[in-house]
Amino acid sequence: MTTDTLQVMADLLLELERELRRLGLWSEESPDIEALLSTTPFAADQLRLEQWLQWIFIPQIKQMIEGDMTLPERCDIHSYAEEYMKPVDHSYDALLDLIKRIDRHITTS
Repeated sequence: MTTDTLQVMADLLLELERELRRLGLWSEESPDIEALLSTTPFAADQLRLEQWLQWIFIPQIKQMIEGDMTLPERCDIHSYAEEYMKPVDHSYDALLDLIKRIDRHITTS
């Protein structure tokens, strides 16, 4: 994994955090440990999408970047996020676009 690829991913994670904060979806309080240990995809049985992004996805990808590890070969958060956000108004379009960019970056890197 090139330094440029990891830097772009780090920038995307910062942008994701900013967008979650802007939307009021960032929490100062962590979910309980049982919820964080869920083995269901996206921890959907225990966490809301924004919680999974904040407490599982972002920390795991940050750890990979800081450890100069290889990012996953494939990423498809957008499909789930789009379905999850379907009943919600369009204020989440920027978040969905950002998630699509993250998927594309990981999958094509």
